[in-house]
Amino acid sequence: MVNSKEHLNHLLEELSQKNNKDKKYMIQFEIANTTDETIKSVLQEMLADLEQAEKKKKIRLSIVGVLIIVMAGLVFSIKKNETKKTIPSSDRAVVNTQKSTSIVASKESKTTTESSLIDEKQLTTDQIKQWVGAVWEKRFENFPDLQDYRLTIRSDEKDRLVYIDVLPPEDKQVDKYCVFRVNENGQLEISGYYLGKGDVTGWEVISDKYMDTTNVEVKNKISKQTQQITTSEAETWVKDYLSSSATEPINFEDIGLQSETDNEGMIRVSLYTWNLAHTYKTLSSVFRVTKDGKLEQGSPYSENEWHVVSDEFIR
Repeated sequence: MVNSKEHLNHLLEELSQKNNKDKKYMIQFEIANTTDETIKSVLQEMLADLEQAEKKKKIRLSIVGVLIIVMAGLVFSIKKNETKKTIPSSDRAVVNTQKSTSIVASKESKTTTESSLIDEKQLTTDQIKQWVGAVWEKRFENFPDLQDYRLTIRSDEKDRLVYIDVLPPEDKQVDKYCVFRVNENGQLEISGYYLGKGDVTGWEVISDKYMDTTNVEVKNKISKQTQQITTSEAETWVKDYLSSSATEPINFEDIGLQSETDNEGMIRVSLYTWNLAHTYKTLSSVFRVTKDGKLEQGSPYSENEWHVVSDEFIR
């Protein structure tokens, strides 16, 4: 087995042959996958140095842009003074109009230069988290319970894209809320698996530019009154909960759901699993929508064992 020092030396040799873009990706990937704290510490320092160098480069580009604008303004000012000496006073209004137009153009040029410094393909981990956080908080601004979340970032070695998992608080019994990724064009996408549209492998662009939430759809809050939730919606709620808590996509063709309203006015959903031949099914779990609008999961063997698994129903 290769020891830590040999592995680190081999890794450093590979990194020395990479350009900054590939080097950064490789470092992020190794940090996410290594269990050796020494190697992780060295790589984190290297990543910090790379990101610091990128920031300095962006600052230098910004300064150059501003200097160009200032120099252009000085040249124009000199030419304007020379023009004043030769142009009759009756024509000076035209010069003033040109001056105003030049100032506006200079301001627009400066704004364009500053915004172009943000490259969505070269974002830091903090910038990615800020972007996803802004999108998530707008989409679910009507759901206070979903504003308490955690974000983790990982790299996929196959498609070389950055994925962001939106996780619940550690004390909540839910696997994850959602998954985002930054595609090859620098756009932020949301997983179709968590959109409830059936295409578990598809992705939908939710933000084209860094921190832009213009096209983010705000989810409407649904009343928690049980009578406003139909049996069909209760089954959809159960499916959404199962999908969000599963570690891999669920084939609902292998699962049967049966709903009914009990004597207390609560909707109960029984979950069955089929055998391979689909000749018989086994009761594996039960759910119910309480009168205060919460989804609870219980045991098929005991009427007294119930616990809340979801506070909100999202249509």
